Formats: sequence, C-alpha cells, structure tokens
Amino acid sequence: MGPRRAFAKFNCSPFLINVHLLNLPLALCDSLLRPRLLTPADLWIGFAFGMVYCLFYLLCLDRNGIHFYIILSPRTKLCFLSYGTILALYYGVFLGYNSLVHAFVLAP
Repeated sequence: MGPRRAFAKFNCSPFLINVHLLNLPLALCDSLLRPRLLTPADLWIGFAFGMVYCLFYLLCLDRNGIHFYIILSPRTKLCFLSYGTILALYYGVFLGYNSLVHAFVLAP
C-alpha cells in the first residue's frame, strides 16, 4: 500500500472520524444538559491551549517534517493571518455560545 493510500485510510479510521466529526455534537449535547455561560477565564484557558498546541506544532511537528495543517505553516508571509484568525474564531465561538445559552436556555 502506497503512502497516499495509507494516509487516506488513516484519515477515514473510526478514531479520527470520532475526533473530528462527533466531538462537536457530543460537546454541544453535554453543554445543553448543564448549561452555563462561559467566563473570561474559559476564554483565556482556550487561548492558552490553542497557543500551546500551535507552539507544539511549530517547534516539534513542523520542525520534524510532520505537516498536518497547511494553514499553520510558518513558511508563508501570511502565517500570522491564520494564527490571528484562529484566535478570532476562539473569541467568536465564545461570544456565539454565550449568546445562544443566554437566548435559548437561560431566558425565561
């Protein structure tokens, strides 16, 4: 089996399907069972985990030739645009989730 076929098989494995496809609906269901508004501490912890993973990716994985995410490549002039977009998405999800919980769950 060639490397491309092995890569495709790995990406279609039940583990990765669970990680990338089922975790979001499961997390939403879990949060609806015990709804709460997110706090600024939740946002900062999310930022911290995101930045730690980005540093791990850049300093360990990318440096050793393991290129999982093309948008995180430090070899382009626009790499900081993708890093900033990731942080903006964290903030957008934070605001969106809080507005949904406030509007549909906590509202009388």
